[in-house]
Formats: sequence, C-alpha cells, structure tokens
Amino acid sequence: MNLQSYITEAIAAFPKVVTIELVSRACTTLGVSPSDFCDRFAKEVARGYVDGELSWPDADSAMNALSGFFFGHLPMGSPFPDCAFGVYLAFDAGEDFEEPANERVTKEQLARLHAKT
Repeated sequence: MNLQSYITEAIAAFPKVVTIELVSRACTTLGVSPSDFCDRFAKEVARGYVDGELSWPDADSAMNALSGFFFGHLPMGSPFPDCAFGVYLAFDAGEDFEEPANERVTKEQLARLHAKT
C-alpha cells in the first residue's frame, strides 16, 4: 500500500491539516477506514523517518497535519487511531528540544512505541 503521495501532499500543505477530502480520497483508493488510514499513514511516516527517507522536520510536519484531521475531523463513531496518536506524540516530544536532541527523543519514543506493537 503506497501512502507516499498522501504524505508528500500533507508535508507540502503544512501548516494546513490533512483535509477530509484527502482522507476520503485515500480511503476510497486504498479501501480502508479513516482510522485505519491514519494509523497506516503514521506507520509509514515513522518508517520513512527511521529509514532516513524523511527528515525530522518533514516527518514532524506530516504528523502535525495528520493530527489536525484525527483530533478535529475523524467521523463520529470511528475508533480513535491509537498508533497515529503515539507517532504524533513521539514527534511532539521532540519539539521541546533543539537539534540533535529532538531526533534522539523522537527515535526513543518511536522505539518504545514499536516495542508495544
């Protein structure tokens, strides 16, 4: 499942949140629910960051944009995307630090999150 185009679109549009239209388009194309999309998007951002395909600022921007969707626009009755929230928190924790400590903090949080799954 290729989520890269959605991640790239979210990064390019930041500081705007991931739109309902983007999520609807992705859900239709990928055959997933909005919550599932959020979790898969977040996992791909985390993987891309850890593998060096995304910079810390780009991954942080993508997760901030996604959080705007799942905090404010997730359809009623949809399960909360716990994985996406965890990845968001890992980058959010890094925002309290200057480089390179921000990356260390985020990677530690992502490693703990990965160990739970």
